[in-house]
Amino acid sequence: MCNEWIKRRATWTNKIDCEICMDLIPLVKDGIASEESYKAVEEHVKECETCRQLYGESHEPARITIDGKHAWKKIQKQWNGFFLALLCVGIVFGVSLTTQADMFYNSLIMPIAGACGYLIFQKRAVYKVPILLLVFYAAMNVLQFLRGGEAFDFYSLLMWVAIYSIFAILGVGISGLFHYARQTKKLYRFLANGMGILLIIGLCLFANALVGNPISKAIATKQAKVYLEKNYAEKGFELKKVSYNFKDGNYFAHMERPNSMDLNFTVSLDMFGNIVYDDYAFRIEEGANTQDRLWKEYRELTDALLLNWRFPYHGSIVYGDLDLSQLYSELIPDKIYDVRELGKEAGTLVLYIEDLVMTKERANEIMQDIKKQFDEAGIPFRYMDFTLEYPRDKAGQESISMGTISYDEIP
Repeated sequence: MCNEWIKRRATWTNKIDCEICMDLIPLVKDGIASEESYKAVEEHVKECETCRQLYGESHEPARITIDGKHAWKKIQKQWNGFFLALLCVGIVFGVSLTTQADMFYNSLIMPIAGACGYLIFQKRAVYKVPILLLVFYAAMNVLQFLRGGEAFDFYSLLMWVAIYSIFAILGVGISGLFHYARQTKKLYRFLANGMGILLIIGLCLFANALVGNPISKAIATKQAKVYLEKNYAEKGFELKKVSYNFKDGNYFAHMERPNSMDLNFTVSLDMFGNIVYDDYAFRIEEGANTQDRLWKEYRELTDALLLNWRFPYHGSIVYGDLDLSQLYSELIPDKIYDVRELGKEAGTLVLYIEDLVMTKERANEIMQDIKKQFDEAGIPFRYMDFTLEYPRDKAGQESISMGTISYDEIP
């Protein structure tokens, strides 16, 4: 009977021979055959006794109808909650990085958030994700302000929301391209997938320029340890961390001796682990670290008076500077110095004071008063660089610069 059916199959376009049928039967039984294969096997076993026995008369063939749109909606419905949570967490985490050193990671976080937005809202994600960004960013700024933080800056808010929205919409576009590729013809599927992959590669390259990549960081970390062991292990230095510098695309290995204030330096490595420079000589042997520490101590000492609300003068620039450049080679790392004594020899007050009276007599009067206040506070200085200027929120004459005057020459 089977041979007779084979002779007639040429006139039945939807029928197959026994060998093909036997190959398809396991697939049909498992329910993974296509609709056409199912129909062909069903027609064949009606007339072929051998194949019917193999297939089993009592078996009801499993029918599989592949509906891409239905499958997509089913998956979308099941995962909507997860993607919505991922979207909100991504936005909150990314916005919280805005004022931190890790803010450039948003070049990856926001596209991922945008892709999650597409899985939830589809085409509407183009405007819904930016709206969510605006809402979350504004809410976090208001909370920060209520906790005593900086005042709400509307223009800054709009700027950052616009920047983050661009990255998020890129993520929406990438996700949309891959979704479109699942439903279109072969040629368009190839183009859509190709465009999506190119956008991902572009984003990765852009993010790599801003934050580096884990492979290069691992290589730099390994080579930094080798360099440290070879050159400084006997001096007690340890590798604290390795960070990326987007300005030159290199990695910084931060070395330090435990429990030391001044014994630390940096080794710069490129993305392949090659040493670019080592600032040990400048930082430690030439005393730059000790100079920086003493400068900060003197700055804190003068800020305690200049930035105090009781200080009677307002200035656009007011700070104390300690210039120890002539003493670099004489500074001893980790030694405790009296910054007040150093201030007598190398301290300079840089003051740009605002006042409505623009005369040299008024400038001399203010300089003398500030000198008196520093004497009473016990904060010595060697020079005063003084400029009297009109308040910037008012129209007035140009400023009067008294230049740099030594402590003894102040009238």
